[in-house]
Order: sequence, then structure tokens, then C-alpha cells
Amino acid sequence: MGGNNPLSWKLRRFFSSNEKHLPAISDPEIESAFKDLLAASWNELPDSLVAEAKKAVSKATDDKAGQEALKNVFRAAENVGPLPGYIEDAVKAAYNRYMTYLESFGP
Repeated sequence: MGGNNPLSWKLRRFFSSNEKHLPAISDPEIESAFKDLLAASWNELPDSLVAEAKKAVSKATDDKAGQEALKNVFRAAENVGPLPGYIEDAVKAAYNRYMTYLESFGP
């Protein structure tokens, strides 16, 4: 199935390289923690990244909007867990059926 199967979707996330979609963050420490969280696998956050994010979230700064964006991403990263088996099986089945359908048209 290659890199387009449901299991690989779980292992990586895709983000737009266009930074216009990112919030305007003026504090470099907050921006670094924000981008590091976006780039990390949320399946298991490294302790160093958790410490970096907590430090940036609790620091005194004028960049309240950036800090709020970091808090939201950090909160989301901490609450991510694996899909229940029955949902993963359903996604695999739907994917396999769709691929079979597409292959029926030939090259």
C-alpha cells in the first residue's frame, strides 16, 4: 500500500509549508516551541519538548496571542491518543475498497 495507507496517516501529519496559515507570533521562544510542537509526533512527546512548551506558556511576555496559540497546540498535542482498533479497522477497510475501485479502471 505504500505511504498512502491509513497506518501511515496515523504516523505523520501534513502541514502547509505556507506560513500565512500560522498565527503571528512575535516572541521567538514561543514561536520556536510552537513550531517544534507542530513538527513533532504527537504519539509520544519528548520530555524536552514538553519542558520547552511549558516554559514558553508560563513566561512573562507581551505576545499574549502567540502564547494562547501555543497553549492551544500544546493542549491538543497532550490529548492525542491512538485510534481505537475498530475505527482503525474501518478506515483500512474503506481505503482498501476505494483502492480496489480505482484499480478496476486500469492504468
